[in-house]
Amino acid sequence: MEWRIVERLGLGGRGGPRALRDRLGDVGLDPLARGQLRGRGPAADLRPGEPSRGDGALLDARQAGPARPHRVLEAIAGRDPADPTTVDRPFRHEPAAPAGQRFRFGVLRGTTDGCEEAVRENFARSLGVLREIGTVEEVALPDLPYDDITRTILFAEAASAFEDLIESGAIRGLTAPEDRYTAYARDAILAKDYLKALRLRGVMAREADRVLAPLHALVAPGRPSEAALLASEVRSAIRGTARDVMGAVGNGAGLPAVAVPNGLGARGLPTSLQFMGRAWEEPTVLAAACAYQSRTDWHERHPADLS
Repeated sequence: MEWRIVERLGLGGRGGPRALRDRLGDVGLDPLARGQLRGRGPAADLRPGEPSRGDGALLDARQAGPARPHRVLEAIAGRDPADPTTVDRPFRHEPAAPAGQRFRFGVLRGTTDGCEEAVRENFARSLGVLREIGTVEEVALPDLPYDDITRTILFAEAASAFEDLIESGAIRGLTAPEDRYTAYARDAILAKDYLKALRLRGVMAREADRVLAPLHALVAPGRPSEAALLASEVRSAIRGTARDVMGAVGNGAGLPAVAVPNGLGARGLPTSLQFMGRAWEEPTVLAAACAYQSRTDWHERHPADLS
């Protein structure tokens, strides 16, 4: 069995493993932890400074059947002596959910606003599958500036983490033209705004936990559009104008999530369904995703030249 793993520290919902997954139609994983799951890889090999659900992993599931990202979590969980934010808390995966287990899923109000038609249709069909294994209900979060909170923290910490790159002018060597100057704007974020965002992140985390407490997972489209063509620029797949409340909350509050293929768009490229759970509830999130995949075959469909 061959696994292809891409690890990064950063906002998985903002262009990490899930963005890659959307392009390839594989399984994208965002474990919990600023803490739990950075584990045994040397922290110095990763880019610091971003609020995160943790290291992500992109798994090539073509030969693996249903998603088995737990193998990555088991391998990387634990204390990293080079990283003070990690936690000595092991991860153990139950091979399967108890027979007949019923799940309780939540859908944030307006979660498909701004999504392509095919994404909305595939999501609606996915909800039908989820109702075969549990219940689906609409839920709501308080009206807070979730995207602004997470982006303020991300941008300020990224500006600090990459200070040498910015100050030396080496940033001019980046491939994407816009990335050669956007860091300078982030460098101008005021300390009072960063501290306010940190305070509001606590409120966001508490409200997210309140909504998630009676649920096994929140579900939403993984992306507002189908995957981009391999020949297109990566930023076309990770930058857009659609509001992503669930992504902002998950990244800002540090919650575990997994995304799996759930259909194809108008161009025959994959769309995805994401599951997000409470802190430290990776087993529950994975069980829900595996239960969904046990009733679908989208994870087994690939273009002819990748079969």
